[in-house]
This record gives sequence, structure tokens and C-alpha cells, in this order.
Amino acid sequence: MLVNIFAFALPELAYVNPVYIASTTAGDIWCLVFLNIFVQGKFLAIFSLLFGASSSFEFLSKQGLYWNQIRLFALATIGLLHGIGL
Repeated sequence: MLVNIFAFALPELAYVNPVYIASTTAGDIWCLVFLNIFVQGKFLAIFSLLFGASSSFEFLSKQGLYWNQIRLFALATIGLLHGIGL
């Protein structure tokens, strides 16, 4: 919820560029930096750790290897579609 406050309260341009208007204060910028480092960065670190752990556990079994290849192919396809489409 904390990370999405900018998306809920401000125009879309503010989510990408916090100084889109001249009235942006230093406090606004520090708040954005704090949220990006400590909230969004923490989420990405935990997500990466859990994704890597689940991948390594599936490599331990023979069925897991086949399932992991299918899952990684599906994720790569979704990632490519997302990257190209958006």
C-alpha cells in the first residue's frame, strides 16, 4: 500500500518522475527515495529470494526439473510479452 500511494494520489507521470511539477519539495523527493529503497527494494529482495529458493528445490527431484523448465519457459514468455507489449 505504501508504494502505491503515489499511483493512487497523483497523476501517472508522478509515479515515474517525482519532480513533474515545480512545487515538488525536498521532503517529497526524500519520501519517494525512502519508499523505493526500503519498501519496494525489500519486496523485490524477498520476491527474488523466494523465487530462487523455489527454483532450487524443484531441481532436487527428476519431476521437478521438467516442471521447472515448463515454468521458466512460461515465465519467459510472459516476460517477453509484457516487455514488448508495454
